[in-house]
Amino acid sequence: MKTLALLFAALLLGLPASPAQEADPVPPKPALPKARVIEVGDLISLEIKEEKTGAKKLKVMQSGQVMTPHLGLVPAVGKSTEELAEIVSTGLETDYFKAATVLIGFLPKEAPKANVGDEGWKKPGSVLAGVPSVTVFGLVAKQGQYLMGLKLKTVSDVLAEAGPIQPAANRAKLRVCRKVPGDPRNRRVILNPKDDFILLPDDVLILPEKLVLE
Repeated sequence: MKTLALLFAALLLGLPASPAQEADPVPPKPALPKARVIEVGDLISLEIKEEKTGAKKLKVMQSGQVMTPHLGLVPAVGKSTEELAEIVSTGLETDYFKAATVLIGFLPKEAPKANVGDEGWKKPGSVLAGVPSVTVFGLVAKQGQYLMGLKLKTVSDVLAEAGPIQPAANRAKLRVCRKVPGDPRNRRVILNPKDDFILLPDDVLILPEKLVLE
């Protein structure tokens, strides 16, 4: 009863019945980590589930592009792996598949490679700084960069050096990607060049496979 009387008196006098309690501060939510974006020199794995051939290892070139199956060179730098997978999937569904499931992830970077060996070629993604060379991708036995010279200057020269050509290759769809003068980040594509077509330094040959829409 005494307690109730004190509370009633406090209300009549306009006094607080009890000391106000401050609410505990709400801790700020931790910032979400930013998605890693692709950079020059990164190694990534790319798998097209519908092909059932497993993941392929790709390296991002100095141009910021990556050589993808079927589509060829695709800009990659500055994009997340999810964004690049969506771009590749959309491109494949335009010309090659009814539906394409593309998985892309980062791989550990490789240790620096040794200099060019006796065969005069390197694996895809290697760089021969300051040395005239061409690069071959696709259905050949030895993909990679090739030093140019008197015996290696035409399409047939390079294909013979990189060969043998695999049976599933589509020679009629061979294309040469060549840098645009004054705009090295862009390339123009030369479709189905003849065997005696003269190559220029930094040309990229792409020999795709014969495909059937699913």
